[in-house]
Amino acid sequence: MIHLFYSSAGAESGLNLAKRIKSLGASIEVHKQKDGDFKKSAGDLCVNWGAPAARKFGGKCRWLNKSVWLNKLDHIQCLKNSGVPTVEWADRPGTGKWYARQFQHIDGGDLLAKLTRGDYYVKHVDTVDEYRVHVFRGEPLRASLKVRENTFLEPGEKACEEFRIGNGWCFSHRNYLGRIPDTLAKAAVRAVAALSYDFGGVDIATKPNGGVVVFEVNSAPWLGGEMQGAYAERIVALA
Repeated sequence: MIHLFYSSAGAESGLNLAKRIKSLGASIEVHKQKDGDFKKSAGDLCVNWGAPAARKFGGKCRWLNKSVWLNKLDHIQCLKNSGVPTVEWADRPGTGKWYARQFQHIDGGDLLAKLTRGDYYVKHVDTVDEYRVHVFRGEPLRASLKVRENTFLEPGEKACEEFRIGNGWCFSHRNYLGRIPDTLAKAAVRAVAALSYDFGGVDIATKPNGGVVVFEVNSAPWLGGEMQGAYAERIVALA
């Protein structure tokens, strides 16, 4: 049996993933931020799709992403302490361009709000291209380039991608995995491992000097049709 926990923020992608898993013939139950217990056995596989409460349940089960990071500042500090190239942060903005962030921001909502005060601040980073790299148990699955237009969507994706990415950006339909620098793919894998995640969607960019910067790892990334299948197949294989 597979159990999938999902949060409100990850409801759409989590429920769509559960449907895809079921279509592959696997038995699955879904739980929204479960407050009670559920029937389980030591052989069950529990998938945490961005649900912080999930960590309280199924101690004898096998887990994917049992614990997720809600405080994004803790997230950044963990990446930095693990040697993953990430953003510079401070308790107050310094010289140059800084952005006010909230500890538990979702989909860049705090950036869209153009806050003047935040829980913490991150320094602007000049970038060339930004990607979302999906990683599952150390395997890069896909690298999607962020673009302005919403006309390059893969089958199963919707046109309102500004709500998925933030700031009016969307993903190109092309898979750039074979085109991105090897350093970028490796940094994405390291970022997921640094947070002790089994999977995640890594927001990462290349810099003008050839370096890379990891912005965050999404524990409940939005999935288009292709990626629903990729995640579902790997989860079912572990069940």
